[in-house]
Amino acid sequence: MEAERIVAAVLVRKPLESVWKHWTDREEEEEWRDGRHFETVIPFQLVGYVLGDGRKGCVEFQHIDSNTIVRESFEPDPGSPPDRQRGRCQARLDGFKEYIEAL
Repeated sequence: MEAERIVAAVLVRKPLESVWKHWTDREEEEEWRDGRHFETVIPFQLVGYVLGDGRKGCVEFQHIDSNTIVRESFEPDPGSPPDRQRGRCQARLDGFKEYIEAL
């Protein structure tokens, strides 16, 4: 039986185009994605990735008025508590939100 995916999300008070640009910008990629390899990219909608250990994840982007929901989901690491993994992911998304909203 496949483990349930870990999900974290954040509402960024910036338009989708701006959020997408900053998420996918090569210079900023290192700061937010730490070594993930792109598998699928659907512009302004989804970035699918594979982690170094083969687990898969994706980041989805949803336009809501002049805001953007960024939702990340990924296969859990069996060697780490799910709550801790979700917390790290949520902290990364919260940091991205803070960064981009300050621009």
